Amino acid sequence: MERLLSLLPVLVCPVGMGFMMWLMMRKPTENTRPTEEASPAPERLNQESTVSAMSSFEQVALLRTQLQTVMTQQSAVALELESLMAAEVAASQQPDKLEPSPIAVSHHN
Repeated sequence: MERLLSLLPVLVCPVGMGFMMWLMMRKPTENTRPTEEASPAPERLNQESTVSAMSSFEQVALLRTQLQTVMTQQSAVALELESLMAAEVAASQQPDKLEPSPIAVSHHN
């Protein structure tokens, strides 16, 4: 019995994780809010109907434009990340501005 009690803290984490996964994988009930996929926004419906009315050439052109936009955004994020990392490295290489000062100790006899 004592050994079982000592294993209880070890078993709580996996059992709790399994329970949380089970809760997240359950199908939504009528009490939960619908997700974006369940009820698409009006602008998403308009975009989908517009895309379906386009020819395949126009769809490819639209996708290429979207890809170029995403690639431009990715490049901007990469540049910002590099500048932040460079600033962090520079800050870590600078000596501390507050250097400890020697303390004078006097001996009173």
